[in-house]
Amino acid sequence: MRTHILLILLIFSFEVINSQEKVSEYDKVEFIDGIVKEGKIKKNLKGEILTNKQLKFCDTRGLNCVKYPINEIDNVTVAPSKLIFKQLKEINSKNPGKRYKKLLEKNKDPNRFKIETYIEYYKVLLSPKKGTRNLYKLKYSGKSADFYIREVTTNDLRLSTNIEVITKPNSIIIEYKYNSSGHNKKRDLEKLSEYFKDCSVFINELKKKNVHKKQDLNYFYKLSDQCAL
Repeated sequence: MRTHILLILLIFSFEVINSQEKVSEYDKVEFIDGIVKEGKIKKNLKGEILTNKQLKFCDTRGLNCVKYPINEIDNVTVAPSKLIFKQLKEINSKNPGKRYKKLLEKNKDPNRFKIETYIEYYKVLLSPKKGTRNLYKLKYSGKSADFYIREVTTNDLRLSTNIEVITKPNSIIIEYKYNSSGHNKKRDLEKLSEYFKDCSVFINELKKKNVHKKQDLNYFYKLSDQCAL
């Protein structure tokens, strides 16, 4: 039994290390003219990658920074931090530390130690009503809809709210939008139900007692795939 578990962990570790080697440690910006650049994004004091609808992008050494307006950008990929790269390398090494061994043995999530899990994808989306563009972080890309989020923080860093939006698959046009504090899952599900009101699978699941306590939002994002059938 122990040999079987060890074999699974070794296979899992090899796949993660292999995958890690293919992932760039640099951020990437793809422009609307098709040009792709790798380097490092300079975040502002709020931890945001945009300031006044401009992206400050530097070379791979963190030098020669240039500010690009949002209307020139199609999408952005933010690489994991050096610390995460280092930790995953140690976790998946031949001789991980004791605490990492315990994590591996107890882990039930096959994606937890994959470097891809920690990559962030952003897309410039268009609000058809206002005709404005903004950068949103991708939460889930599905068969019937793509789900994005944008965190808005006040200048004094005291208050923040999440703007959640939905687009059709691979589209930049915002179809649905609502504000979320990130703490009231029941209210968020009610908002989602308005968009998926014609999807019986989605609505029937929401009608189940205390479903908001039993399932996370990712469950419902994935459930929305059935609305495309």
